[in-house]
Amino acid sequence: MFTEKVIDNKNTNKLDVFFGYAAFTPLYKSNLINNDLYAFYEDFTIGNIKDVDIPINIDKDKTVRIWSSRNNTQEYLNFLYFCYKLPNQISVIFANEYNRYVNSVGETVPEEIKELLKYEHKLTDEEKDRYKNEWIKLADENSEIRLFQNGKIISTNYNYLNSYIDKYYDKNNIRRTVATLMGNDTENNLSSDVYNLLIERKKNIL
Repeated sequence: MFTEKVIDNKNTNKLDVFFGYAAFTPLYKSNLINNDLYAFYEDFTIGNIKDVDIPINIDKDKTVRIWSSRNNTQEYLNFLYFCYKLPNQISVIFANEYNRYVNSVGETVPEEIKELLKYEHKLTDEEKDRYKNEWIKLADENSEIRLFQNGKIISTNYNYLNSYIDKYYDKNNIRRTVATLMGNDTENNLSSDVYNLLIERKKNIL
């Protein structure tokens, strides 16, 4: 989704890309962001990504700055997909490099954007190819679920999180179970939708 930022000193050659609606507010309200915004969010954590081909409507001549995170599985997978799809020059800001407890720019306020911008890194061709190939590898593996393990994305199966879910599972209060799982998930920061799906699958197996 494209959002035009109405300001006088707009940089029309650059575009800020973010994943997840929460990131819109700090980026749009910050007076340090003088580009238009592009929101994209697909959950590539679960399911078939072998032949996924979701269009990204960005002019190939624009420089793209991506806001992502290395401790948020969904945002990181979105970032890999952009490196795979776009021919554009790309720079990236990983929010967790600013603060390891920040899982997304959506968890910040406009006043923090100044500090986050210090972590912007322009990808070299080699780096972009490496991220592109990481996406291709994951797509080829096309596993049931993709998760961080020790800082790297792995392809695995639904059972991988069973012991973690069992630790907090309360069949009488699924809402509390999901909230607790999300609150204690510091490595992947999975969404409630993912946990609800895994719990529903578990209930059907039991």
